[in-house]
Order: sequence, then C-alpha cells, then structure tokens
Amino acid sequence: MFVADFNNNYLYDFDLSEDRTRLNLEGDLEDKIANDNEELENVVFGQGFGVITDIKEGPDGYLYLLSHINGNIYWIVPNLPM
Repeated sequence: MFVADFNNNYLYDFDLSEDRTRLNLEGDLEDKIANDNEELENVVFGQGFGVITDIKEGPDGYLYLLSHINGNIYWIVPNLPM
C-alpha cells in the first residue's frame, strides 16, 4: 500500500497482511508508532515529490502521483534491467 506523508514529503510502501486487513509492520514500526524519521527508513519508497495530494494506479499499471506544491504529475515506473 502506498501512502504519502505531508510533513516529510515521503512516499511510503507498506506491506499488507495476507488477508489485506492490516499493515504488516516489522522492527521499530511493529508498535505502530514512528518515533523518528529513522524508524521510517525501511518503508520509504521515494521522496522529493513535494506535497502529494493524490496517488493512482494508471491503466498501464504504473503509479501516478499528483503534487500540490508544484502541480507536477509524477509517473513511477519499475527499475528495468539494462
């Protein structure tokens, strides 16, 4: 599950439980509290997008982000081998 963070301008990628009813948190986040940004390092997927106001999966299967600050639309594609 992808989640945007207004305060840090991060995009997080959380794993869901097998039945998709809860987050599958491990390590420092197992208590469901991020006490500091270091505890978030393992779930940060990206940063530098500005304030993300919308996240959608496009018909092509890629992830699209809308940034409120600069009005940009970001297209996230998988890291393809060269």
